[in-house]
Amino acid sequence: MNVNVTNFLHSLAKNIATACSIAFPGTIDTTHKAGIWAGEAIESLSTDPFTTLVDYGGEKPGLVAKGAISLQVNTQGTERDEVRLRAWTIYAALCNSDGTLRTMWTIAGIVPTTQQSDGHWTIVGLQPIAAPAFLGGPDEQGRVACVFNVDLEFFKKD
Repeated sequence: MNVNVTNFLHSLAKNIATACSIAFPGTIDTTHKAGIWAGEAIESLSTDPFTTLVDYGGEKPGLVAKGAISLQVNTQGTERDEVRLRAWTIYAALCNSDGTLRTMWTIAGIVPTTQQSDGHWTIVGLQPIAAPAFLGGPDEQGRVACVFNVDLEFFKKD
């Protein structure tokens, strides 16, 4: 069974967007900007702040039943307090009520290009690497970045 990391990341982004009331439109244009992205963001079509979910390591996807990736959640924007709030809101969406990261969490799958339903994914484990923290000062566009990292194990349920 192939583990499609791209589909998983888009499904996770949509699930987080729903839990955190972040813009994740099916159609992204100048009217419907996105607040969260799987992979690279198109900044001109992003809200302020915006968040990207980027896999930066882990097991190579292939003919395996379970995938494992390291995930960076990077929130950027021009208002420092809004960026911090967004990053911590997303972090909280990955946690149980006692503050521990969720396990055995089933999320709805989507096809990134069409936003149509694509079964379900189960996140088996989430391990924090670091809590949300700012990376330096404003960049050349006046944005600050608040980042956190987690390791994820997941599989396609159906």
